[in-house]
Amino acid sequence: LESFIMFFNFFQERVENYSNVSIHLKNPENCSCQACGLHRHCKYSVHLSGKLYNTRTMETDDFMSHDKQVFTVGRICAERTRIYHKLKHFKFKLYQECCSIAKTEEVEDEQVKETVERIFSQSKDSGWIKENSSCDLRVKKHLVPI
Repeated sequence: LESFIMFFNFFQERVENYSNVSIHLKNPENCSCQACGLHRHCKYSVHLSGKLYNTRTMETDDFMSHDKQVFTVGRICAERTRIYHKLKHFKFKLYQECCSIAKTEEVEDEQVKETVERIFSQSKDSGWIKENSSCDLRVKKHLVPI
């Protein structure tokens, strides 16, 4: 994954650490792309924000949760950033979606195992699992908007 992307270490680290990304067209300028450092016709701004999280436990960290960073990048780096971010944070976004479903489907006095089985069955029957278990970037646009 990382071998096809030529990013500055600092930029790549930022993309990996911020759970939300949005990419916007901006007034074009000829400058150094802040993602790769090459002189480009930069017409995109990459906005990074969101909470840090533990990639193993998925627990979020509220430290500097309102911090945002903006980078000016060229067309190729904007697209690579979108793809890299989506792949890097896929598991976390899917976990958040599952937690959201579990909270809305919560039934009082139901055991955890029963809740998991019921929600899994409903999600499977509705096609949600099949729709959301792929990391196909053409299909999964709703999990990580740009």
